[in-house]
Amino acid sequence: MKELRQVLVEDGAALGLSFSGAELDLAEAHASRLLETNRSLNLTRIVEPAEVARRHFLESFVAAELWPAQEGLRVACVGSGGGFPGLAGRIRRPDVSLTLLEPRTRKAAFLGRVAMALPGPPVQVAARRLQEWEGEVDVVTFRAVVLPAEDIDRVLAQGGRVVAYPGGDEGWSQELADLGFQQVAERRVGERSVVAWERVPRGTESA
Repeated sequence: MKELRQVLVEDGAALGLSFSGAELDLAEAHASRLLETNRSLNLTRIVEPAEVARRHFLESFVAAELWPAQEGLRVACVGSGGGFPGLAGRIRRPDVSLTLLEPRTRKAAFLGRVAMALPGPPVQVAARRLQEWEGEVDVVTFRAVVLPAEDIDRVLAQGGRVVAYPGGDEGWSQELADLGFQQVAERRVGERSVVAWERVPRGTESA
């Protein structure tokens, strides 16, 4: 996984990110298990280490930059699949309390095995869809899944944030706007953007 580490360091520097040796070790271990398990379980179509670094880990690390820097932050990653963006993001934010929602039981089991190696609070893995989950978090994050905005809003605490990648067939961004959310931050990763949305208090909406 020398190529993966090299891309993380070099491309990460271009994004303003630097990594400790421990963070690179955790990313490498996650990637190794991802590609090994992918032979028998469809976790990703991206199998070249350089692209795994760019499309999975760097996208996740940039998303984690948009998680609020608050003590006791609770994050739910929906449709985690191979662990992106939430589980990879925990490498950068070992302080957060993370819940991974992955309805496919074999993928949920994979996530649980990878999560055991991470420092910080134990990661919770729930083999459920967002619509079936009862919980409250400060951040909902996801990538490449289509979610109803009402279900996102239902599990967000007051002042909560949505961190996700728009595109494809998603309609959640307009639905969030209809619920009173506004985009408050954006970061570019190559040709893609990750955005953060928050509910705007009544009376402060833009004219």
